[in-house]
Amino acid sequence: MSRKSSSTNLSSGILLNYYAGTFFSYYLQDLPYGINTIRKYWDIAKTDGEVEQNPNKASKREKLAQEQERKRIEFLDSLPIEYIKEYLNRRESNVETPVSIKPIKPIQKPIEVPLTEEDLSKSAQAKRALVSVANGLKRKASGKDVILNGVEIPFNPKSYPIDDVILYSSKVEPQNRMLGHHYECLIEFRGVEFYGVEQMHSALKFNERPYILNDIMTATNGVQAKRRSHKYSDLSLYDSDYSIKDARITALCFLFKYLSVKEYRDRMRELRGKVLYEHKGEYEGGNRMNADKTMLVGNNLDGRLMMAVRDMMLKYEDEALLLAEEKKGDTLNNIEREQVLNEVLNNVRRTFENDKQVKKDTDNVIKYIKEHTEIIPLKRYWPGDDVKAILIEFDNCVFNTSADNEVRKAKGAKITNWKKFYKEYIPQYELHEGWNEVFKWADENGILIGVIGKAKKELVEETFNQYGLRYNAIVYAGNASRQHGYDIIDNLKIKPQQVIGYISGTKQGQKQAEANGFRFYGATWDTNDLNVLSTGTTISKPTEIIDILEGV
Repeated sequence: MSRKSSSTNLSSGILLNYYAGTFFSYYLQDLPYGINTIRKYWDIAKTDGEVEQNPNKASKREKLAQEQERKRIEFLDSLPIEYIKEYLNRRESNVETPVSIKPIKPIQKPIEVPLTEEDLSKSAQAKRALVSVANGLKRKASGKDVILNGVEIPFNPKSYPIDDVILYSSKVEPQNRMLGHHYECLIEFRGVEFYGVEQMHSALKFNERPYILNDIMTATNGVQAKRRSHKYSDLSLYDSDYSIKDARITALCFLFKYLSVKEYRDRMRELRGKVLYEHKGEYEGGNRMNADKTMLVGNNLDGRLMMAVRDMMLKYEDEALLLAEEKKGDTLNNIEREQVLNEVLNNVRRTFENDKQVKKDTDNVIKYIKEHTEIIPLKRYWPGDDVKAILIEFDNCVFNTSADNEVRKAKGAKITNWKKFYKEYIPQYELHEGWNEVFKWADENGILIGVIGKAKKELVEETFNQYGLRYNAIVYAGNASRQHGYDIIDNLKIKPQQVIGYISGTKQGQKQAEANGFRFYGATWDTNDLNVLSTGTTISKPTEIIDILEGV
C-alpha cells in the first residue's frame, strides 16, 4: 500500500471521513488487520489523503477475498436449510437486542441454535443445570446408573487387573476389531439400518431436531458421521439429564449391535468375564496404568457399557438354555442351541424396541428416516458380505513409475505444480503386461479392487483414470508404520476375510499382509526385495493372479 499526496475537494474529504467513522463504529472489534494498518488508514483519512492500492497486493487481496467467499458458501451449503432458517428466525425475533456484527468465517465452531424460546431463558437454563447436578448426586449416592431395563453400570470408574483386560479398537487389534465403535457393520433397529455404532449414536443424539439427519445419515462411514455431528454439538441430547441420556443411547447402540451382528455377538460370548477396555494409544484420555503396571484405571465408560450389555445378554441366554435342557431332559444339540439363542435375541429385540423409554428417545429419528429414504446411502456404499476383493500396490506392482524417480524421491524435492507433473510423467508410466487381463477378469467376476500407493493419492487416481482402469478405493501408505491394510478395507467397506489376495512387490507389503491376515502374493516383475519375497508365494507375471484366485 502506498500513500499519494493529492489535492482533494472538501466534499470528498468529508465523505471519506464519514465512511471511515462508520466503518470503525461497526467493525472495530472484529477487524482482521494489524493496528499499524488501521492507523495508516486513519491518518490518511484525517489528512484528506488518498489511498492508492499497490496493483500486486490488490490482486492478492482480491484472490484471498474470493477464496474466503468460496469457503463461506461451502460451509453454509454443508448445513441443512432448516438449521439456517431456524438461526435467522431466532436472530430476527431478537432484533431489539444489540448484536455484535462479525464476519462469517469458515471455522469448526457450529452456529448456536437454541431449541425453543424457553431455552433462551436464563432461568430455564439455570433450572436445567440444577436438575442435572441433582441427578448426578443421586446417581453417585446410589453407586450405579439404571441405563436401560436390565442394563446397569457402576457409577464410579474401576481399576482392572491387567491380566483380565481385553484391549479393543477399530484398527489396532485384528481379533477384536469388531468390538471397536468405528467398525462398519449394519445395525438394524426399529426397521432402520444404521451403518455401525458411530452413525447410530450420532443420529439418535438429535432426536429433538431430526432434520440434522440429512447431514449425518448421508455420511459414508461412522467416523464421518461423528465428525458431522460435532457441528451441532450444542443441540445434542438437549435436556437436563445429558449424561444419563447419552449413556442410555450408547448402551442401546451396543445392545442392537449385539442383536444384529453375529461376528460381534460370537466374540462377546468368547470374552465372557473379561474386562473390555478401549485402547486409545498409550492409555490417553484418562485411561492410565498404575505405577507398577499391574492395573488399568480410568473412566472406561464405553467399556463398562459394553460389558453391562454383554452380561445382561449372557444371563438371558444362559437361563433360556438351562430351561430348554430341563424341558428336554438332556443336553441340547447344536441346532437346538441355536434355535434357543435366536429366540432369546428375537425376544430381547421386541422388548427393547417397544420399551417406552426407548421409543421416547428415538421416535422422532426413526419417523424422519422412514419418511426420507433418500438420506440413507447404505445400499449405494455397502457391497455386501459375499463380495470379494484384491489389494494391489501402485508402485512395484501395477505400474513401473521409475520415470519420475529423480523427482519424487530426490531429497528435499518439492513439487509445486502437480498438474504439470501429471501431464509430463503419467504418460511415461508403464502398465505391466497382463494387468489389463486381470482387471477384465475382476470386472467379469464383480471383484473389488483396492489400490495402495506410496505416491500422492491424487496421482494414483489420475493415473488409473488416464489408463482407463477401475478401482474401488485408494489409500496413501507412504508411512511404513501406517496400518494401511485396515485403512483400505475400511474404504472398501468389507471384512478382512473378503480379501482373497494382497499383491505386492515390497517387503512392507508382505509385512502388512501377514499382520492383517491377508493371503500374500509376491510380485517379482518389478521389485527390489526378491530375497524377501522368495520366502512366500510368488508370481512372475500378473496373469498368474487369475489362475491362483479363480474360484477362491
